[in-house]
Amino acid sequence: MCGRYSFALGAGELRELTGSVPDPLPVPVYNQPPGGPVPVLVGPGEWSNLPWGWTLEVAGRRRFVLNARAETAGEKRMFRGALSRSRCVVPASGFFEWQRSGDRSQPYYFLPRRDPGLLLGGLCVSAGGEGPRVVLLTREADEWMAAVHHRVPALVDPRRLAAWFDPSAEPGAVVADCCFPRPGEVLRARPVSRRVNRVAENDPDLLREVAVPPAPEAVEPAAQLSLFPPDPGGPS
Repeated sequence: MCGRYSFALGAGELRELTGSVPDPLPVPVYNQPPGGPVPVLVGPGEWSNLPWGWTLEVAGRRRFVLNARAETAGEKRMFRGALSRSRCVVPASGFFEWQRSGDRSQPYYFLPRRDPGLLLGGLCVSAGGEGPRVVLLTREADEWMAAVHHRVPALVDPRRLAAWFDPSAEPGAVVADCCFPRPGEVLRARPVSRRVNRVAENDPDLLREVAVPPAPEAVEPAAQLSLFPPDPGGPS
């Protein structure tokens, strides 16, 4: 988590979220997996296309790193410098997460209640002599999100974007200061087709709601509706 997201934002939506627009405007991607380049805002008005994640060798074993825990990133040698100096955001229309039930996993699509899109907080890191890459920050889920998964992306509040990029910001407090504290107040969720499990699938129908057996009430609690959701890891 977070291992897949969608991007189908127009120029006006990106400008509303970030104050700028990349040139050229990225083409829509409805099922973005890690590994390839993704559009990243690396500073105010400064866009780049960076690979999402990298392969790291740990104790003689290779593993793919795509996320970093916000709670411990400042303690990790590979992340602490980036948390201080190279914070970034990845714009998204929404992201996917999988709810396990026995041997079956049901994907859910999480999208914003009010804003035109989401800003996934990330870090630009360099490792193994390679160029910069992006990893997404995750944090412990609130009760609403935990009905599906125990982790959630660090969602940067667009109104706090300048503070997110402020080099004088305290690294240990920047996530709490700039990210929405309770995902359930800014997100809504819908069950979607299990076709999203296959990375080759990439079309708007992936985002449509589908009928599934009754989901936990916390996925769409009425109380939240009145208000407007292991590292590293992939879809789980």
